[in-house]
Amino acid sequence: MSNRPTPDDFRAKVFRDREHTGDWRVEKLNDGGESYDVTIFSGAEARERAIRYADREYAAFYEIELELEPYKRLTEDQIAAAELSELWSALQAIREAVEELAPPSSVPNGEYLGPEPMREAEAIVRGIHAIAARSPAA
Repeated sequence: MSNRPTPDDFRAKVFRDREHTGDWRVEKLNDGGESYDVTIFSGAEARERAIRYADREYAAFYEIELELEPYKRLTEDQIAAAELSELWSALQAIREAVEELAPPSSVPNGEYLGPEPMREAEAIVRGIHAIAARSPAA
């Protein structure tokens, strides 16, 4: 199965906007297959104007008549929670690499450090210093 665009992928599409009731979109994959042209029509006769535009600009187009669900946007709290989770995953990966190279017990155990990322980072830095102290001078 190929990931390359098919000829149908390059045909313009006309459809209802997911975010704004009454708006219509015209989207067309550019010839290089790497970006889209997007035009949005609002107000009176938005659908008809979108169809006329697609016909005039691209000649061949599909009108998609699905009712698309609005995008599910994350709240700021959800974004912050996801970013914090990603931060802890990154710190854990770094800790594991440092623990593998550092002398035993030079990186304080994460269970005793508490939930602050800065304390975890400080523990990892101590491990890095221990690794550097073991290494021959350059």
